Amino acid sequence: MTALSNYAILETSNAVLNYQKNSNDQIAFSTLYKKYYGEVYAFALHKVKEATAAEDITQECFLKVHKYVNSLKKQTSFKSWLFSIANNLCLNHFRLNKLKQNSVQSGDIELRLNLVENGKDYKEFLFGVLEKYMKLIKPADQELLIAKYIEQKSYDELSIELKLSHSALKMRIKRAKEQVYMLAKSEINNEFTY
Repeated sequence: MTALSNYAILETSNAVLNYQKNSNDQIAFSTLYKKYYGEVYAFALHKVKEATAAEDITQECFLKVHKYVNSLKKQTSFKSWLFSIANNLCLNHFRLNKLKQNSVQSGDIELRLNLVENGKDYKEFLFGVLEKYMKLIKPADQELLIAKYIEQKSYDELSIELKLSHSALKMRIKRAKEQVYMLAKSEINNEFTY
């Protein structure tokens, strides 16, 4: 290693430490942003193959760094932590796109047509049903579903906030979704009848 590369590593390490000590340290954040923005953007672009989505992911990644910098453990490399955030955001991007595609496929088309024939707005109907039945589950489960699906928080964020393992968190989300589905099922199915 050259003296210049040793200096760059030391400068980055110092910036991470300074930023962890004081998340309002704009110089430290600026150092990290300038050093890693291009790499994170290239990584996201390679994954999602869309420039706009890659820019959004990169910006969201640095927002998460700002928000969660104090959760970075000393033995963890900043760069690997940063890229795990970027990777999770790319995965969220794919999940969201898959959900959008799946909602247009399957029996959803029949429901949309039936609602249009009856003069109802599809999204308005679904939100109304979900809102109605969400109120019937436990407040903690309501907050969890809102954080995951409306605020679109990642499992990592929720895991940190709720102090739960990923598997426990996924199980709580699954159970909460099942409760809402079981409560709303009959009303949604009634819309399929002609």
